[in-house]
Amino acid sequence: IGEGSGFYRPLGIAVIGGTITSTVLTLLVVPTFYDSLESIKRRIKARWRRSRPATVTATPIITP
Repeated sequence: IGEGSGFYRPLGIAVIGGTITSTVLTLLVVPTFYDSLESIKRRIKARWRRSRPATVTATPIITP
């Protein structure tokens, strides 16, 4: 378009590329990663609950 437009082209590509990359990371990668971590946490908790023995609660003896 003008004499100095060759200077701004790489800058424009970098800005648009950064905007697209940050949008993809924000909307797709971060929620997917968070959901994966939450499901792993739920599986670990469920596995630990099954492996723990049942606790026996005793009733206190009250002597008069």
